[in-house]
Amino acid sequence: MPNADVADVEDILLSVSKVAMKTYRTYDGSNRLEYQYECPVTTINGGKCIKTQYSYVGATTQVEKSKETVDAWSSAYDI
Repeated sequence: MPNADVADVEDILLSVSKVAMKTYRTYDGSNRLEYQYECPVTTINGGKCIKTQYSYVGATTQVEKSKETVDAWSSAYDI
């Protein structure tokens, strides 16, 4: 059975390929990108967004891996 998160990510990416997007990013204690949330600019609080989590090789800035999942957009991200 396919992973539901993967199918959701693919569906979101296909549906927003030509839509204006908004992004929210968080950084770790070493000022490296930790999480990135992306969704169409029309998404409201609780709407689906793509959340990408980054992990790094030791204390370097070299990305070891990233993982995309579906999460909920928070209105707190709208600045």
